[in-house]
Amino acid sequence: MGRAFWVVFCLCLPPAASWAGPWDLSPEELSQGCSDALRRAESALRAVAAIPAEGRDFANTPAALEEALQGLEDAAAPALLLARVSVSSATREAGGLCEARLDAFAAELPQRPELWRALEQYSGQGLAGEDRLLLERQRALLSSGGAGLEREARLELRYLRERLAAREKSFLDNLDWPKASLQISEEELAGLPPALLRSLPRPGRLIRVDAEPALYGEFMSMVSDASTRQRLEFLFHNRAAASNARVIREILSLRGQIARLRGAGSYSHLALSDRLIKDPDRARGILRDLASRLRPLARQQLSAMRELKRRELGKKADRKIRAWERDYYAARLGLGGVTGPEPSSLEEAASKAERLLGVSLTRVQKPEVWHSSVSLHEVRDSRSQELLGRLYLDLSPRPGKTPGSAVFVLDPGRDAPGGRRVPVCALLASWPSSRGALSDLEDFYHGLGHALSVFLARNRYAWFSGANLSRDVSEAPALLLGRLAGRKGAAGWPWRALDDAALAWADLRAHEKDPDPGAVMRDASEEFSLVPATPGTHPEASAAALVRDPAGASGPLLAALLAEELWRRWNEEGLFNPAAGMHLRATFFGASAAEAAQGLRNYLGREPSWEATPAPEGWPELRGEAPAGPAWRRRVLY
Repeated sequence: MGRAFWVVFCLCLPPAASWAGPWDLSPEELSQGCSDALRRAESALRAVAAIPAEGRDFANTPAALEEALQGLEDAAAPALLLARVSVSSATREAGGLCEARLDAFAAELPQRPELWRALEQYSGQGLAGEDRLLLERQRALLSSGGAGLEREARLELRYLRERLAAREKSFLDNLDWPKASLQISEEELAGLPPALLRSLPRPGRLIRVDAEPALYGEFMSMVSDASTRQRLEFLFHNRAAASNARVIREILSLRGQIARLRGAGSYSHLALSDRLIKDPDRARGILRDLASRLRPLARQQLSAMRELKRRELGKKADRKIRAWERDYYAARLGLGGVTGPEPSSLEEAASKAERLLGVSLTRVQKPEVWHSSVSLHEVRDSRSQELLGRLYLDLSPRPGKTPGSAVFVLDPGRDAPGGRRVPVCALLASWPSSRGALSDLEDFYHGLGHALSVFLARNRYAWFSGANLSRDVSEAPALLLGRLAGRKGAAGWPWRALDDAALAWADLRAHEKDPDPGAVMRDASEEFSLVPATPGTHPEASAAALVRDPAGASGPLLAALLAEELWRRWNEEGLFNPAAGMHLRATFFGASAAEAAQGLRNYLGREPSWEATPAPEGWPELRGEAPAGPAWRRRVLY
C-alpha cells in the first residue's frame, strides 16, 4: 500500500479554527514545565490535607483532589506525547523522564495517609451520580496503596509491592535474555518464504532461529519439517523455564499476600473490582460458555487436520494433532487467511464513519503540530455543529517515533466552570505497515472508535472520561468500528479464539488462592484449545500476560463479546439508518465511565448476555497493553 492511501484525507478538507499546542518547547522547557506541574500538584494536595475536619466540603476535598491530579496530567500530557513522537532524541528523553517522574508520583500517592484522612473526614452525605462515584473511586485508589491501613500494615504492603515489582521485572528480563535459539540447516526450514529465510542470521553454515514471539507463529505454520517444529515449540515454551518457573510462583504468592492484607478474597477480586464483570467465577463461566460454542467447529477442523496428516504421512501418521502440528495443518487447510474488500482511501473510510454516526471531521488549516506530516481535525456534530473533540492524525513512520497504532489522550474532556473542556486525542500509527492495507484500515477504524468514545462521552469529571471505561468495556467501541473495515476471515479461527479464552481463564484462575501455575496453564490448554501442552514444557514461565496485566487477559476478550452484541443490535436497526447511529451515540458512546453499564442496557434494551460469539470475520486481534495506572493517569488506548 502506498503512502497516498493515507494522506489523501489530509489534503482535501476545508479550513477551520486552529488549536495550539506546546510542540516547540525545548527539552529544558519541557523538563521545567514538568517540575512546575509536579510542584503545583504537591502544593494542592498538601492544601487539601491541611483543611480542618469541620471545614471540609465536596469542593475543597474530593473535587480539589480531582482537579490537582487531572491538572498535573493535563500539564504533562504534551511532554508524554512527545516522548513517543518527536524526531528529537533530546525531546523524547525529556518526555520520558517526565513520565518516569509522574509514574513515581502516582506510585507514592496511594500510600499517603493524610489524603485518606481527608476523604474520611468528609462525610459525603447526600452525594449522588458522578459526585458520589468520584469519592468512591478516590477512596479505592488510596485503599490500593494501603493509605487507610495502620502504619505497620501500610509498611508491610509497601514492602510486598516493592518485592513484587522486582520479581515482575526479573520475569520479563528473563524472557529477553539470554536468547534461546536453535542452529538449523536451510533444508530443515523448508517452507519459509525466501525473504524471511534471507533475513535470519547465519553465524556459520547453519541458520540461527531465536525463540521469539514475533516469528514463532510464522515458523509453526510454515516450516514443513515436523521435527524442526517440534524442537522450536519445545524451546519456545521452555525459553525461560530454568528461572521463571520459580519466579512466577513467587509473583503469584506475593499478589496473594497483598490481596489478603487488603481484605480481598483473591487477587482476581482486586483486579476485577472496577470492571463490569467483577466476579472471577462469573468471568470464568462466560469463558467456558464461549469455549462450548467454539468447540464443535474446532473439533471438525481437528478431524480435517488428522485426515490431512494421514494423507501426508501415510502409515507413519497417528491420530493425534500435537502442539507443534496444529498451526501447520491449519495453514495447509486454508484456515489462516484474512481477506476483505479493496481498501478505500482514508477519506472514504472517515466519510463512512461520519455518515453512520452523524459526525463531521474538518481539517484545521496551519495548526501547530509536532511534525509536518501531522494534521489536526475538528470533530463536530453534523446537525448542530457542536464541537465534540479535536483529533490529531499522525499516521506516517519516521525515525524516533514509537511503532504501532494507538490513541493518545491529550485532554480527556470534562465539565468546567466556563463550559465544557473539549477533548483532544492523537491517533498514532506507522502506515503502511507490514500487515497490509486491510489491517491498516481496520486500525484506523479501531483508533477512531477509541477517540469517539472520548469525544462523545458526557462526563462531569475527567476520571469518568471515555478513556477510563473498564477493561471489559473499553475495547468495545474500537472493536465495533473495526468491523466497518469489512474483513472476511480471521487467522486460525476458531483456534485463536480458543487460545485467547484459555489464556484469560488461566489468568483468572492463577490469581485465585495458592494455585500451581503450571497445572493451571496445562488444564486451560487441554480444556480450551483441545490440544494438550507438550509434556516437559513450561508455558507458564513465558506467559508475559500474567505478569504485565494480572487478571487482565479476560478484559479484551469480554469486550470482543460485547462488541459483537452491539454490532448485531446496530445491524438490526440498520447501519445506515440515521436514527440508529444517533441511538448508538446517545446511549453507549454517550455514557461516561460512571454510567457505562446503564448506557449498555439502554442501547441493548436488556442486560448484556455475553453470548453473541463473533463469526470468523468478526473475531478481532486482541491487541495492546492495559492502560497503565489509575483512571486519572490513563492516556494511551491501543
